[in-house]
Amino acid sequence: MADPLTYTKKPRSYSGTAIICFASAALSLTLLMLVPVLAFLAAVAAVVSGVVARGELKANPSMTGFGLSLAGFLLGAGILGVKFIPTIAVWLLVAANT
Repeated sequence: MADPLTYTKKPRSYSGTAIICFASAALSLTLLMLVPVLAFLAAVAAVVSGVVARGELKANPSMTGFGLSLAGFLLGAGILGVKFIPTIAVWLLVAANT
């Protein structure tokens, strides 16, 4: 019988891209009221890295981080959709009418 104190399963590694995705989405949320330009760039980085992380995780099923990449992608896309797309649309409408 095997020793119960030995760890027989190999630990799974996290996807670095998924961690970057979630961190940039959290940074975007933090910077939303302070520095909107940096918040926009961080949200775009979260969406792009979320898509890359999802592809990486599908290609390598031994890695974890699916939830982090999904949360970062949705948070980044939500910030872009709620805050920045209407702002850019208003800027374009004002520019078209002047």
